[in-house]
Amino acid sequence: MSALELWLRAAAALGLIALVLGGLRYLLRGLPAGAWPRRGGRVLAVVETLPLANAAVVYVVRIGARYFALGGTHGGVQCICEVPAGAIDAQ
Repeated sequence: MSALELWLRAAAALGLIALVLGGLRYLLRGLPAGAWPRRGGRVLAVVETLPLANAAVVYVVRIGARYFALGGTHGGVQCICEVPAGAIDAQ
């Protein structure tokens, strides 16, 4: 195999890769903005934890821009209520 054939094969392979990447970009451009995880931070975070008596726990959890109070026991976890963001940010 000559050097010219190697260069032509390499150029063809790079061209094929460019076509595939361009096609993926074209197909994925229609996805909604929140379809991919954010680079800057996590979508879900435990903001505060408060242990109570009898192995019960209250959690404040951030999901996106919303906050929720969750109650946890040996039996499971339940959503108590949504907490206004102003109440969390004021702390």
